[in-house]
Amino acid sequence: MIKKMLVISTLMLSLFTFSLVAQQSNPTTDYYLAGKPQGSWEFGLQFNQVKMDNNTAKTTKGSLKATPANRNSEGDAVRLVWKPRGVKDEWGGVNKNVLTANILNTYTVANLLPYKDKGVLLLEMKVNKAPRENVELSMESNWDWQTRSTFALKNALKRMPKGEWAMLPIPLSCFNKSDFDFAKVTSPFILYTSGKMDIEISSIRVVQTDNVLTC
Repeated sequence: MIKKMLVISTLMLSLFTFSLVAQQSNPTTDYYLAGKPQGSWEFGLQFNQVKMDNNTAKTTKGSLKATPANRNSEGDAVRLVWKPRGVKDEWGGVNKNVLTANILNTYTVANLLPYKDKGVLLLEMKVNKAPRENVELSMESNWDWQTRSTFALKNALKRMPKGEWAMLPIPLSCFNKSDFDFAKVTSPFILYTSGKMDIEISSIRVVQTDNVLTC
């Protein structure tokens, strides 16, 4: 568990040492900026079986919907709304795939080893409706689901100011487990919940801090 989860208002961000210098995006660390996937990264639903077109997509029965949202300008964010409809998988259980949003690179890997100890996955986001059920934020390496490492995000989201844009940093150390390879990250963001939730996201990236962070 993180001893103290930081939720940073955008007005207070300058008080912290995140390297958020405006420059050309880095394909290793910048995945989704101002509402647009960067480089060969793709933002989709249902593990990219459902592609986004202009931040618009939906899974079976509208269980998870993506629509354009506005942060600083029109369409520079995506709104994700979870409304589970009881869709079952082939074994009769809850179909988690239709309730999953993710970022994937099908062409290359991201080497996050240099960021492992002092890096954070930084989400610029807004919570419209906080979750009641557990929320799983995962990373995956080598295009292999068995390497997937998961962090419980529910409490952090519930502590965020409702209806306000803020920065939510998750230490990369939270994803440190034996099967996960920081040198070959293929999905830096996999988000799932089994309940209702309504959020907006403007950017997803990894940034370096000055201090070693523990989870």
